[in-house]
Amino acid sequence: MLGQDKRLRVRAVLVLLATFGAAAAGGAGAPPAESGTLSFFRCADQISLAVVAHGQSVSLTSFRVGQRPDLSGELRVVPATQGRTYRSDEWTWTVTGSRGQLEFHGKLVAQACTLMPAPTSQRP
Repeated sequence: MLGQDKRLRVRAVLVLLATFGAAAAGGAGAPPAESGTLSFFRCADQISLAVVAHGQSVSLTSFRVGQRPDLSGELRVVPATQGRTYRSDEWTWTVTGSRGQLEFHGKLVAQACTLMPAPTSQRP
């Protein structure tokens, strides 16, 4: 039986694949990354993020156990003094190295987000 963390990752991948296509199935890495790269972040308050890089933009799925995932749509890179900032009309994702935070309409909704190591395939 899959643990809670693995179930969340599987759900995020399925949501991203259904929403953005097979390019979302790439390996993990911190944005900016090669287009199609999928990264997982664990945040405070039991929030997890799946981030798909698209060159100069990203798409995010945020989810919490027991709740429906939120899809951000496409966030485009904007000038930033530190790290990289991606923005849409509703969402702002700021990432510096392996740490990030997510805002919705200027309100912080996910903080202290840390890049998770790339999942490895395990064979029985």
